[in-house]
Amino acid sequence: MKVTLYNAISLDGFIATPEGNSDWVSEFDAPHFQEEIKKSKCVVIGSKTFKQFEGEIFPIKEVLNIVMTKSSTIESNYENVIITNSTPQAVIKLAEEKGFSSILLVGGGHVNGSWLSQGLIDEIIVDIHPLVLGKGIKLFESEAVFQNYEKVSLEELEQGLVLIKYIKK
Repeated sequence: MKVTLYNAISLDGFIATPEGNSDWVSEFDAPHFQEEIKKSKCVVIGSKTFKQFEGEIFPIKEVLNIVMTKSSTIESNYENVIITNSTPQAVIKLAEEKGFSSILLVGGGHVNGSWLSQGLIDEIIVDIHPLVLGKGIKLFESEAVFQNYEKVSLEELEQGLVLIKYIKK
């Protein structure tokens, strides 16, 4: 199972403000995000991010949306949404059982951190926005972990955005 993380980040490595606001994310990375969604057809997201953008971005149509949560009280009325309090390894197994060969991990910071700390992220794609938030939700909200990735591509987008793709060494 190939796991690709895709997130928009600030220059100082945040994916959202402390309140979870990411209205600063530019629409210029949307085509790249959509392309990655089409490749995997299975996205994994945290429940806070899902609830924040429910009806706006999530659930993504024609894609299996797996929402990870620590709560057992969250429910979904969507056909293409599975809510789970399972481990990342169990989510991988679930996706494999449903016939998927790749997962697009789209955050938030705690979900990203849990997958990283287990060594489960094969590829990281970051869309770096030319702004500094100062504080907020980090790309990886997890215990200290060291993993080495190699840059495989860099693309300059409009408005000073930079899209960088890394693969695990």
